[in-house]
Amino acid sequence: MDFFKFAKSTGFCANKQTRQTIKQELQKQIFAQFKKPILIYGPTGVGKTYFAHLLAEELNLELVCINGHNFRTRKSITEAKQTVSQQSLFGLKKLIFFDDADAIPGRLAAKTGEDIKKEKEGKKLAGKRKIKEAKLKSPVKELEELIKSSKYPVVLSAGDAKARPLKSIKKISTKFEFQKPSVEEVSSFLAETCSSAGVECEQKALSYIARICDGDVRCALIEAEVAYFSDGKIAYNEISKDNFRDAVSDIKKHLKIIFMSRSANASMEVLSKSNEELGTFAEWIRENIPYEYKKSEDVKNAYEMLSNADIFLGRIKATYWRYMVYASMLLSAGIAVSKKEKYEFSNSSFRFPSKIATYARMKFHISNDAEITGYVNEHCHMSKKKVKNSMAVYRQLHESGIQ
Repeated sequence: MDFFKFAKSTGFCANKQTRQTIKQELQKQIFAQFKKPILIYGPTGVGKTYFAHLLAEELNLELVCINGHNFRTRKSITEAKQTVSQQSLFGLKKLIFFDDADAIPGRLAAKTGEDIKKEKEGKKLAGKRKIKEAKLKSPVKELEELIKSSKYPVVLSAGDAKARPLKSIKKISTKFEFQKPSVEEVSSFLAETCSSAGVECEQKALSYIARICDGDVRCALIEAEVAYFSDGKIAYNEISKDNFRDAVSDIKKHLKIIFMSRSANASMEVLSKSNEELGTFAEWIRENIPYEYKKSEDVKNAYEMLSNADIFLGRIKATYWRYMVYASMLLSAGIAVSKKEKYEFSNSSFRFPSKIATYARMKFHISNDAEITGYVNEHCHMSKKKVKNSMAVYRQLHESGIQ
């Protein structure tokens, strides 16, 4: 069950007039020679990104998405400039959508080994052909030039219109604000979505979700989806009992959603709520895959996802903490979608990871041996090394209760 799929057919729940105005403005710009960028700003989850996708679909435009978080390396900026300048492969006009424009960094990221290698090759080529290499400016300046040189309409989205990277861009843009929808609007939107999806729900539960999400429509859809996959329906008693968003993590409940559903959104949301370390969560998944997935192909796919997650987890401390995001996605959404079809709800309890249990026993024995070593060392005036060499004997005496 994908709530976002049914939400698409239901439509938006707020900012109707603003959306209509933006659409009319964009229609004028498609064939106009001068194209003024459109800046959409507003709180998280009110539909800014989704609206851009909907605009491209309704106006028959090819959507080119660029993310502000990634617009920081030489490679990403160069690729973005090339994509914007190229003709559409489908013979369509383009819509350039710059998401999270307020997240653009102030300076370029440090050069990678690949950047340095390409730079050396470029200098050799420039020396032979007497070509002058173009140097990149700051990401903000590069974005300004990209907007001015674009032959296609440009739409930018931002959570904070007062962010420093947008200071110069706001001067050349037409600004539109997306207001946060009310609790009643979000609740009504959820009710229509559940009706389209054929999901059993209580209006009180939907109102509760709308209230705790505080105008974040994306959050409300994910929470409704998680509640459905957790209990098979959206009931107020279950949601309020768990204290929902602020609930203390229940790893078995989270595993149930990941193993029983095929929803990537619901799976990633429950893992984000978990207080368990990713390594521990991976052990729970590793232990229970062969017991929860019945088909050999599903088991194979799940273990492939798990092995890829292990690779990222192993590289996190040594290289780059950003890998934690990829590991989380593989352990949640990856495991959920590795099965071809959704499994029925199961009441069977999940098995405790044998690896963790073994480590716990080892830790107990090590702690116990350290206690015995200290006791014998103090009372028998023996070195700890000699005590450890005869540990088997002293361990038996200790277990027999002999002091």
